[in-house]
Amino acid sequence: MSNLPEFLKNKDQFQTIYGRNLLAEITNIIPKGSLIVTMEDLWSKWKDLFKDLEVQVHFANSMEVTNLDKATENFQPFHFVVGIGGGRALDAAKYFAWQKNAKLFHVPTSMSVNAAFGHRAGVRVNSEVKYIGWTTPEAVYVDYDIIQSAPKIVNRSGICEIMCYHTGHLDWKYSTDLNKCEPKWSYDQEMVDEARSVLAYLLEGMDDIREVNDAGIKRLMDCNRWGGPAFHNNGWNPRPIEGMDHFVFYSLEYHTKKPFIHGQPVCLGIYVGSLMHNSKADEMLDYIVKAGVDIRPEAMGITWDDVRTSLVNLKSFLNQSGLWHSIGHDVQLDDAFVDQVKSTIEQKYENFKE
Repeated sequence: MSNLPEFLKNKDQFQTIYGRNLLAEITNIIPKGSLIVTMEDLWSKWKDLFKDLEVQVHFANSMEVTNLDKATENFQPFHFVVGIGGGRALDAAKYFAWQKNAKLFHVPTSMSVNAAFGHRAGVRVNSEVKYIGWTTPEAVYVDYDIIQSAPKIVNRSGICEIMCYHTGHLDWKYSTDLNKCEPKWSYDQEMVDEARSVLAYLLEGMDDIREVNDAGIKRLMDCNRWGGPAFHNNGWNPRPIEGMDHFVFYSLEYHTKKPFIHGQPVCLGIYVGSLMHNSKADEMLDYIVKAGVDIRPEAMGITWDDVRTSLVNLKSFLNQSGLWHSIGHDVQLDDAFVDQVKSTIEQKYENFKE
């Protein structure tokens, strides 16, 4: 224990169990009639484990709150919820557990998001992100075999949830200096320093994370364990862990209406935000490339025109979004900026190998 970074010694973090064959163990915990929240392709892999439990199953195909509420009305009574999947499945599981005051278990199937370590559900209200509800998972089960069965790009892109601390802190300080930071979320240097230690711990293990080996999985998931309490135990303050990084993603999602592997557009946002702040943009991009995360538009199923539209309209989008203040609220990005982003990314990825 003495060799652990200080942030991992925090006893307030989410109960997390690492190992193998963990999903089978959950079937010995939940009663009949429990609700499983997952995705259709994932359920086909593991449904036989639950065949004797007469479970209810919800596929998290939509995160619109109106659709989630309609689904809630059709469920039979339940007291246990198991979320199996990535961000959508885990957030939907949180929402249903909160609505019905049910016990919650999380089984993340990749490292792509930190949703397993959050109390509030990230839903959509008219396509805009809102964090609703409050629930605490009884445990988060991190099964190495399940994580490693996901595509490597999905797992590697999970670095975004820690690397975004860099841009989150820049926006926090920027807004504070302009007296535009929310009084309830005043700048906290101690919190920033602790978050930076988490980021440093992540960056030291990039080779293991790229390989998605057991050590890499544990390192990244341990970092994510810090982010949940950092948000929820500090007045739901998102500023230490999120800023322009996610705002670029939200703008892309809003303007394209397309689904993404969460970490790819967020990593793009980390680079864009770092560039706007003139702070370690090349260094951040180098780490993203080193981790094997491809942030070129074609790798995300979109085009540079989509990126251009989302960035040029970012200021307008943010000022209508209700999101906390950032440099993106004030600075109008233009075609020249997008051309710079495009040129640098294409150069960095010229010899990229997954």
